[in-house]
Amino acid sequence: MKLVILLSCLVITSSFGAISKKVNLYSIPKKDIDVNVAKKWFDHYYSAGQDRFREAFKKGGLYKDSIELVLNRYNIPLDFYYLAMTESYFNNFAMSPKKAAGIWQFIPSTAKAYGLVVNDQIDERLHPIKSTIAAAKYIKDLYNIFQDWTLAAAAYNCGEYRVLRAIKKAESRSFAVLAKKKLLPNETINYISKIWVTREIDLKIRQAESPKERDKYLSLSPITIKKHGLSLDTFSLITEISVDEILTFNPDLIKAKGILPSDISIYLPTTKAMNYTNFIRFNGVISNLRYPGSLKKYGFDRSREGDKIKVTFVSKKKINVKNIRTKEQVTLDKLNLPSI
Repeated sequence: MKLVILLSCLVITSSFGAISKKVNLYSIPKKDIDVNVAKKWFDHYYSAGQDRFREAFKKGGLYKDSIELVLNRYNIPLDFYYLAMTESYFNNFAMSPKKAAGIWQFIPSTAKAYGLVVNDQIDERLHPIKSTIAAAKYIKDLYNIFQDWTLAAAAYNCGEYRVLRAIKKAESRSFAVLAKKKLLPNETINYISKIWVTREIDLKIRQAESPKERDKYLSLSPITIKKHGLSLDTFSLITEISVDEILTFNPDLIKAKGILPSDISIYLPTTKAMNYTNFIRFNGVISNLRYPGSLKKYGFDRSREGDKIKVTFVSKKKINVKNIRTKEQVTLDKLNLPSI
């Protein structure tokens, strides 16, 4: 059955563009910080929390640039990256008692409101790029309400209505005033200080201590599958990337149970994404090899019965035959296609 797909030919860097100098790097100013709370987090970094902080920075480094590109696209200060650090320590599978999940800790209702799929098969809250796009939209909406980045971050933690009530009671839109008057939860006051401290540790201390981790998401391209019923195993054969690697790049598929639902976006290294779009474009076929001897004369010396053979029509007259296991391949005239 022919599958119809839409492949975005732009990688993330092309889609969102280079980081603009117009975007502020910093959101939360020092005046909004509780000095005692800040000192506590600094001390924690250099004592019991050091290993956990360092592991979180390492995980975050895998997609820090990609997150900043998304934030840039929505004109959000780049240090909102550290909000995700504070929420989850960059654990894609983090789950709170309130069922908030992913690095941005979305509850299901908010996630769905911002376009994420959350059901018994797919949970896009677990995907670092998809969830970041949703988080950026949410953060921008919060900023549009409060016209203040610190209040937007506070509302992300405790909800916009809680912050609005505090503003009304204090007759002030200053986070420092709201915190001083104890009109916001202690958790939120600590949360803002922790974001600030985490940023300072990363920018002024940690980056001088260790090399930057490579952002593995920058070279990915999204594929949208438009036909229901494609198995994850078959998708792996077509794209020539292992199921484990697919799930590494797409943790939201972890509960898909082997079948990919329609209208789901999957991020793959660009060359692997092109394998898929070319397979569909050229009416590709996956077949089990039954007669290894028929391919010997074409140089398929390592092929054996049962190997998966990938056949694609590269033109009206030419066909490409490839053994997925051995990587042996040859382009043949259509009329000379062997019986395999």
